[in-house]
Amino acid sequence: MFPSAVPSFAAAQGDPPERALTSSSDPSEVLAAINRDMFDIYGLESYFPENTSKFGPYRKDLIRNKLQESQKIDGHYAFEVVYGSDHGDTLIHMNPPVKEYSGYTLAGSSVPTEGTPWYAGWSGHKIQDMKMIEEPWRKEKVTDRYFIVQNQFNKRGNGFTDRNVTLEDSIQEGLNRLYAGKKYSQFIYNRQNEAYKDRIVFDKGAKPSLGGKWQDYVHVFQPPTRISWGYGMIFIENTPGKITFLGIPMAPFDLVGPPEADLSASFEQLPSAAVSGSEVRIGVRVKSTFKNQVTAPFSWSVVETGTDRSVRGVAYSVKGEEGTAPTGRLTLNPNGESVLYATFTMPERDVRVQFNVNRDGDSPKESYTANNSIDSLPRAVKKITPIEVGYDVLSRQLDFPLANGADITAVLRLPGGSSYAWTGNAAGALSVSNQAPDLYRQFRDDNNPPVDEAGTVITRNPQIKAVVDRKDFGDDPVGGRFFQGAEPASADRIGSILYSGDVVRPWKYEYDYCAEADENGGCKRMETERRTGTASASFDDGTDTKAFLVHIYNGSKTLVQHKYDQKIEGNQDKTAEPKKLYWENEAYKFDVVRWMKDVDAAGKAIKWTAVDGRYERSFTQQASGELDWGVKTSMAGSYKTAREAAKNGAGSKSSYDKAVFATDRELQKFAYPIKSGYYFNPAGIYTFKVKTVTYKPTPDDTQDHKDLVEAATDSFRYGTDLMYIDSGKRAVNIRGEQLSASGGSFERKMGVLSAKNNKGVDGKELLTVSGRKESSDSYKKTVREIKSSAAREQDGDATDPYWKKVMEGYSESSTAGSQSSYQYREYVKNGKMYEITETTTVTIQINKGNLPLYTHANMANGGYTIRAWVEDIDLSKEKHAYNVLPALKGIKELDIVGITVQGSMLDDLNN
Repeated sequence: MFPSAVPSFAAAQGDPPERALTSSSDPSEVLAAINRDMFDIYGLESYFPENTSKFGPYRKDLIRNKLQESQKIDGHYAFEVVYGSDHGDTLIHMNPPVKEYSGYTLAGSSVPTEGTPWYAGWSGHKIQDMKMIEEPWRKEKVTDRYFIVQNQFNKRGNGFTDRNVTLEDSIQEGLNRLYAGKKYSQFIYNRQNEAYKDRIVFDKGAKPSLGGKWQDYVHVFQPPTRISWGYGMIFIENTPGKITFLGIPMAPFDLVGPPEADLSASFEQLPSAAVSGSEVRIGVRVKSTFKNQVTAPFSWSVVETGTDRSVRGVAYSVKGEEGTAPTGRLTLNPNGESVLYATFTMPERDVRVQFNVNRDGDSPKESYTANNSIDSLPRAVKKITPIEVGYDVLSRQLDFPLANGADITAVLRLPGGSSYAWTGNAAGALSVSNQAPDLYRQFRDDNNPPVDEAGTVITRNPQIKAVVDRKDFGDDPVGGRFFQGAEPASADRIGSILYSGDVVRPWKYEYDYCAEADENGGCKRMETERRTGTASASFDDGTDTKAFLVHIYNGSKTLVQHKYDQKIEGNQDKTAEPKKLYWENEAYKFDVVRWMKDVDAAGKAIKWTAVDGRYERSFTQQASGELDWGVKTSMAGSYKTAREAAKNGAGSKSSYDKAVFATDRELQKFAYPIKSGYYFNPAGIYTFKVKTVTYKPTPDDTQDHKDLVEAATDSFRYGTDLMYIDSGKRAVNIRGEQLSASGGSFERKMGVLSAKNNKGVDGKELLTVSGRKESSDSYKKTVREIKSSAAREQDGDATDPYWKKVMEGYSESSTAGSQSSYQYREYVKNGKMYEITETTTVTIQINKGNLPLYTHANMANGGYTIRAWVEDIDLSKEKHAYNVLPALKGIKELDIVGITVQGSMLDDLNN
C-alpha cells in the first residue's frame, strides 16, 4: 500500500535532527519513538502497544525492513505499525504471490500489503473526481456496513499539527507520493478495466472536485507520526446503494515539505447537459495558496464542440460583476479565492468550456500547473433535444431502452492458458441508478435480470420505465400550487440514469509438474498444483441523460371585459311612452375546471382529470327592464256621467254618481263647473307594468324586480287644490290638512295622495294599490336555465354562449386562441345561472269605494286643478345593479282636469 521508493521530494527546511535510529536499531526503539510522536502531536501516551489480545504483536519484521538505509524516503524513515500477520486472498500478480493484507491497524482495520494492486478494478474517474461520501463516519449507510465509528482524528479541523504541518497536508502528501501522475497500468490486476490503463489516476495537489478538503472525506483509522505512515479510507458511491472504498495513505510528517504556493482552478458549476435555447451558467473557482496578493492572467474558451466556433453572446462576470472580458488578469488575496462565471444561451450543438489561470506558471511563478487548466470535455455541456410535455398533460409515461438500445457488456477472461478452467456460472448484476428520483417517478428497469449464466460475454439491454410528472417542474394544478412566473411558459429539467456493474466467475487452476526426478532424468513423482479464484469484469458504465420540457399555461387572470348598455331609453318627463332600462347584471363568482390528461409513452391519453382552474370567473350579462304607465279610467271618464246629467239638466240624484256639477245654463261653458258645498268625489284608475330580465344563481323571485315595482308605485301622485269640509266642519284639503282662513274663504294648499300617504279627509282611504299581493294574476315569471356542462366529451357544445362569454377558451370571449395554442378551455365547475323574466302589473285606484267628499261651502270661486302624475325615481338609492342608471324621469301630467267653482250650494238654497 505504501511506497518504498518514490520520486524525490525535498525535505522540509529546518527539520529537527533525526532521532537516534539507525539500521541496527531494534524495532522496540522505533515503536518507542513513534509513541513519543503520538504524545507530542496528539497528546496520547503509549498509544501503540507491543501486543494486542485480538491481533497479536506488532510486526517487527516490517519495521526491521524499513530500518534499512535503502528503504528511507528522501533520507527519512517511514515505518508502518501493523499488528498480526498476512491475511486475505492470495494475489498472484507478483512473484511470489502475496496476501491482500499485511495485518491490522490498532483500530482493527486491515492494512493492504505494500504494492497491492486495485484488484476490484477502476471506474476510470480520477481519485479526486470520485463520488466520495462526505463525513462517512456520520452516515449510517457506511457505518452499518463497514463498522466504522467517529474518532478524534477524523473530526474536520481538529487542529492536530506538527511544525505547522496538518493531517490535511499528510493526506495530500500521501496521495501525491503514491498516485500523482501515475497511470492505471501500474495498479491494474488481472486486466480488469484494461481500457483505462493509460489514464492518470490522480493529479498532483488535486483537491476533491466535490469541494472541501480531503479531511472532509477520509476516515482516519490510524494517524501518521513524524516517522510512520497513517492509514485512512474514502468511501465511494458511484451508484446509489453500492458503496466501495479506497485506502488513502497518510504520509509521515517528516516527509511533508512546506506547503507550496499554488493557483488552482475547478468547476464550481458545470451542468452536464442543457436544452437548446435555455440559459447555461458555468462557474469556475480559482484558489490561491500564495501568502501575498497575486495577479494572474486567465482566459475562457466557450466553443461549439466539433467546430471550434465561439458561442455567441457569452456574458462573463467575476463575483457577480458583469462586463468581464473572456481574457484578463485576476487579482487574488493571500490564501484567497474568486469565482468567475460564463453565461450563455445553449446553441444547437454541444458546448466545450475551457478555462485556465496562469497557464505557463510565470505570473506568479508556479512549479506545478496541472491544476491551472480545466476542460469540460468529455463530460459537458451536451445539447439535448427534450421530450416535450404538452400544456394539458399532467404526467407522461416513459418507456425507452437504456443507452439508446446499445449492448451493455462485461467480458470475463481467465487469468491464463489451458491450466485454467471455469468452475461455475458468472454472477453479478448491472446496476441501474436513477439519479433524479424527483423527476423519474415510478422508476424501474425491466429486462435486466441478475447475472447467472455460463458465458464470458455478458450482455444486458435494460428497458427504462418511469413517469414524468408536471408537479416536479414547479407547476401542480391538481394540488393548487401553480407555476410562479409569467405564462405561457416552459420549464425544463435534465435527468440522468447511471449504469455500472460487475460480474465474477469462479475458476480453478490445475498444473501437473514433476515433484521428484528419477536418476535417469525422468519423473519419479508427479504432483498437481491447484488453485482457485475468481475473475471479475465490469460492465460498460455510463450515463443516460434525457431532458424534458414541460409547457405551462394556467389561464389568464383577467379576460376581455364586455361592455354592456347602461342607459334608459324614452326617459323624458312629458310623455307616458314606455321607458326601457338597460344595465349590467351584477357579477356572480363561479369556479371553473379544465381538462388535463395523463398520457402513455406514445402520447396517447390514458386518463382525463377535471382540474380546478387557477382563477375565479364572474358571470354577468345584459339585464333590462321596462316601465309602462297607463290610464285605465281617466278623471274625464269617471265624471262623464255626472257632467252629461248636469248639461242636460237632469234632476235625479243617481245621475250624479261622483260629483254634482252645476246645471246653470250660463255655467255650461266651463268644462267642469261646480258650486261649493256639494260633494265632489275623487276618481280615476291608473296602471303601470314593470318587466325585468335579470340573471341569478337561483330561480327565485328577484328582489330587483320587487324593489323596482315598489319604487314605481311610490312615484305615483294624485293631487288637487279643491277645498273640502271634514266631519269637524273644518276646511281641509284632500289629504285632510286644515286650511287657514283667508278673507271670506281659505288659503289654497294642494293636497297630494300617494301609496305611502293614501288617506285623506277624515282618514278615509282614497288611494288603493292593487298588485301581486292582492292578485296573483298581476305577477308573471318565466325562468330559463343558462345551461352548462363540464363534460369534456361535449367540448363546450352543451354550454350556453352566455357562459362562454365569461370563460377562457371560446370565441365568445375572444379567447379561442387559448384552446388552439395552449389546449386550455374552461368549463363551469358547479355553478348555475338562470335568466329570470318577471312582469308585474299594478293598478292604482282613486277612491275605490266612491266615498262622498263634500267641498266647503265657503270655497272661493275660481279655477281649481285635479292632477295625476309620476315623480322621478332616484335609482342611485337602490341597492341593485341598476343603481348606476340616471334618475328615471316621471310624467308631469298622467291625467288632469280643471274645475271651475262658481257660486255655492247656499245660493241654491236661498233661491
